[in-house]
Amino acid sequence: MEHQPGGDLEYQIEIDFWDAVRGAVKKISITRLETCETCHGTGAVGSPQTCTACGGTGTIQQAAGKMRFNVPCTRCGGTGKLRTVCKPCGGEGRVRRMETIDVRIPAGVSSGSRVRVPGKGNAGNDGSACGDLYLRVEVKPHPFF
Repeated sequence: MEHQPGGDLEYQIEIDFWDAVRGAVKKISITRLETCETCHGTGAVGSPQTCTACGGTGTIQQAAGKMRFNVPCTRCGGTGKLRTVCKPCGGEGRVRRMETIDVRIPAGVSSGSRVRVPGKGNAGNDGSACGDLYLRVEVKPHPFF
């Protein structure tokens, strides 16, 4: 499995007119994928065992008529090792979690603006970096302006 950084998340947030003018700190709840604490993002627990199907080589022979082919072992996925899947994350290495965060909305934002919160997107696989969170700002209209 390749190391891939986490995906970005986008949420919409509605703020009132004066918060848009002056800037504000808003508390928002987001659901994001975080690195599993049990397996530290690897998706497996314990030490890997040698695959019994391929004897640790990662390949098995298949015959087609008189020809023989070496193909990746289906049991271990060609790695030669068998790992115990982490139960809390089901081998994904990431778990879905709800989190409440404080976000600083800069003064002078307008409807349709995007505010970036670095590192608050989804966690990457195998412990790689997190993506970013983007908030699409909608400003409630003011009765006078």
